[in-house]
Amino acid sequence: MVAMTLFLSRQPIFDASEQLVAYDLSYLDSGEDRPDDAERVLAAERVILEACLTQGLDRVAEGRAAFLPVAPSVLVREAVRVVHPQRAVLSLPRGAIADADVVRACLGLARDGYRFSAHAADVARQPALLEFVHIWRLDLDQVSREALGRVTAGLRSRGAHVMAIGVHNRALRDVAFDAGIELFHGYQLTRPEVLPRRDVGIDHLHAFKLMKAIRDTRQGDHEIEQGFKRDVVLSYKLLRLVNSASMGGKDIHTIGHAIRLLGRETLYRWLSLLLVSGQGERGVALEVARLSLTRARFCEQVAAASGIPRAGGSLFMVGLFSMLDTLLLADMSDLVVRLELAPDLAAALTERADFFGEVLALSEAYEGGHWDRVIELGTSIGVDVAALPDLYMEAIQWARAQMSEVEAREQKNAMLRKVSGTAKALAS
Repeated sequence: MVAMTLFLSRQPIFDASEQLVAYDLSYLDSGEDRPDDAERVLAAERVILEACLTQGLDRVAEGRAAFLPVAPSVLVREAVRVVHPQRAVLSLPRGAIADADVVRACLGLARDGYRFSAHAADVARQPALLEFVHIWRLDLDQVSREALGRVTAGLRSRGAHVMAIGVHNRALRDVAFDAGIELFHGYQLTRPEVLPRRDVGIDHLHAFKLMKAIRDTRQGDHEIEQGFKRDVVLSYKLLRLVNSASMGGKDIHTIGHAIRLLGRETLYRWLSLLLVSGQGERGVALEVARLSLTRARFCEQVAAASGIPRAGGSLFMVGLFSMLDTLLLADMSDLVVRLELAPDLAAALTERADFFGEVLALSEAYEGGHWDRVIELGTSIGVDVAALPDLYMEAIQWARAQMSEVEAREQKNAMLRKVSGTAKALAS
C-alpha cells in the first residue's frame, strides 16, 4: 500500500460586506491508483478523515466555517459525521448525481444540523436537492451580466442563499452584489477590471526608500536612522518591536540602537512585512495581506526543501510582494522599479520567470488547488511534493501569527465604530 499524501488548500469566502466568513477547501489524495469504485469510496472517506482529524478543520479554517467537498457516495456512508455540523458546509461536486440513497442520507444529515451547498445548475436538474441544499453556487462565467439579477432572484425566491464563484474582479463583484448575491468566493475580487496606473502613496514611497537604504552597503546606520526619524509612526513601531517580549524586552529607547540590535537583514524583512500587513485593515484586503504572508513563508520553505536554502531570503520577498500590486492598486512593473529589486526577483514577480518565478507559480497553484500543476512544478523545482502539505500548513500558521496584531487592531476599530454608532443613535 502506497502511503497517502493529502494536498489541502483553501480559498476565502466573503459576505456582502466583504468580511471573511468561511474557507472553501480543495484537496487531493495522491495515493496509489485504485481500480474499482469501492476502493475509490474508501479513499475518499480517508481523505475526509485526514482533512478533519490530522490536518484539523480548525487549523486550516482558523475557526471559521469550512466548505468541505464530499462525493455523494461518501455522504451515503456518513463518514462526514466526524465533522461537527457547525464547523463545515458539505459541498456536492459539480455534476453530482443525487439518487434516492444520497437524498435519504442528506436529509438525515440536514435534520442533524448539517448544511449543504451545490451548483445551481445541478439543483435545477435535480429538484430533490431543494429539500436540503442551503447554499447554491452560481458560476458567474456561465451567466451573462444582463441575466444575473433575474437568475439570482429566481434562486432566492426558492429560499436559497446564493454564492458567486468566478468573481474575477471588482467590477464583477459589484454587479453580483447589485443582483442580490450574498456570498463571494475568492480573493480575485480585489482586482479592478482595468488596473489603474497611479502614483504610489507618499507613505509607501518612504518605506521603499528606507528599504533601498538598508540594502545599500554605502549607506551608514546614521543615514538609515535619519530616515526612520522622518516617520514618527515607523519609529514608534520599530521601538515597540525591539522592546517586545519576543525580542527579549531589550528596553531600547533610541532608533540607532534599535537598528544596530536588529541588523539590516532583520530590519529589511520587518519593514517589508509592515508594508504588506499594514495595507490589510479590513475584509478582503486583510485576507490578501494574509495570503501574501502565507506565500512568503511557503516560498521560503520551498527553497530549503529543494536543497537551496540560500535562496530563502529572496524567495520570501518574492512571495511577500506577489500581491503588492493588488494591495496598493498599482502596476507590478512600476512597483519592482520603485523597490529597485534585483532582475531575477523582478522577473519572478512580473513574468513568473526562472527558478524564483517557478516557486511563486508553485505557491499560486497550491493555494488554487491546481494539483496537476503543483506536481509538475514541484518536480521541476526539485522539491519532494509529499512535503508540500506540511509546508503549506506551517505557512498558514506562521502568517496567522504575523497578522494577529492587525486583526486585533481591526477588532478594536470595529468595536469603536459600533460604540460611536450607538452613541450617535442615542443622541439623535
